[in-house]
Amino acid sequence: MFCRYCGREVPEGQSCSCPGAQAAQQAQQQYRQPQQQAAPAGSDVGKAVGDAFKSTPNAAKGLLNDPMGVHVNLPTALVFLGGGLVLYILSCLMILGGMLGPVKDALSYIGVNVTGTSIWLGFLVWLISTLVPFLIVLLMQVLKKEQVNWQKALITGASVNVCPAIITFVAGVFTLISATIGGIFIALAMVTAAVLNAKLLFAGMKKKDSLVSVLVVSLILAVVLLLSYLVIYKVLESMLVSAMGGMIGGVGSGLSGLFG
Repeated sequence: MFCRYCGREVPEGQSCSCPGAQAAQQAQQQYRQPQQQAAPAGSDVGKAVGDAFKSTPNAAKGLLNDPMGVHVNLPTALVFLGGGLVLYILSCLMILGGMLGPVKDALSYIGVNVTGTSIWLGFLVWLISTLVPFLIVLLMQVLKKEQVNWQKALITGASVNVCPAIITFVAGVFTLISATIGGIFIALAMVTAAVLNAKLLFAGMKKKDSLVSVLVVSLILAVVLLLSYLVIYKVLESMLVSAMGGMIGGVGSGLSGLFG
């Protein structure tokens, strides 16, 4: 093989060392490089999505020791957000189906779409459980005069959303069996979200607590709240019954005196 720039014989598969051949080879490399960088753009998106779903199980396990999701990346956080939304919608459908029962038929006669209402309710609960920690992180960054990092806030909101979403889904399953047990889990989901948000607000993310400790605290608070509710309900019920009994007794005495 002969070089077309200088005419010197060159071994097969090699390039000539003359200035003309070297300049042509360099120009060809510069032309190919942008094409090689631009070509895999679509495949990179697909690979990123695939990697996000593949890393989700390990990231979810990591939430046991890091419920705030410091180790979670943004693509995995987006998977958490979507998964949490689906769980909340399914939970609301089961909760309404388990607690309302025949009432659904009565509601349909007055034009209330239980399915549509439950989906909007699930979306609202999901939005609150995700939006509140998102805003807390942004608020803490502003108060600490740090650079606002919305990605960090989004990752935290998505991570905090996971545990309450799972508990709410379990609550939905139990409401199909027992509305009382389902109600306990609903309270636990709400308190868990409140505890995680309180941890963000008052302690930031410096002190790492395991999810088990958060759930233990949430369970204790949920039991205390439910017992307090039952006590208050019973006290109010007894007061109401006594008051109604006194009123009925007084009216009866007045009527007997009037017509006696």
